[in-house]
Amino acid sequence: VTEIFAGDELGALREQAAEAERQDAALQADNQATQRDLQAALAGLVRDSRPLDAIDHRAIQGAQPNLAPAPRALLAAVTTSLVAFAGAVTATYNGVMQTDQLQLAMIGVLVVGALCAAIAGQRLLSIRRAGG
Repeated sequence: VTEIFAGDELGALREQAAEAERQDAALQADNQATQRDLQAALAGLVRDSRPLDAIDHRAIQGAQPNLAPAPRALLAAVTTSLVAFAGAVTATYNGVMQTDQLQLAMIGVLVVGALCAAIAGQRLLSIRRAGG
């Protein structure tokens, strides 16, 4: 076997095997701790007629809105894009802005609106999932 692998490759493989063994030992220790906790909970249930602790599944799943925590920021972005839209239309109507410039401004307003709608939708779904 040592003739097939160069010295560096064999050392790297040994390090990987040692790391895998350390990870396996850590997983086994974690499983044993979980098993002890489960045994203690079951013993309390059987011996003391104590009910198990309630599990809050929402907390376990982390079902909280995680994008754009401030709805006021979304409101400010939408308001700003509406003001920009009104200003661009007025400027084009008065001849200050050309139509190709208006088109560029409208694309920007569309992008801001689409992003705000996507973030608001994600917030609503995550709040619904959290039971709110």
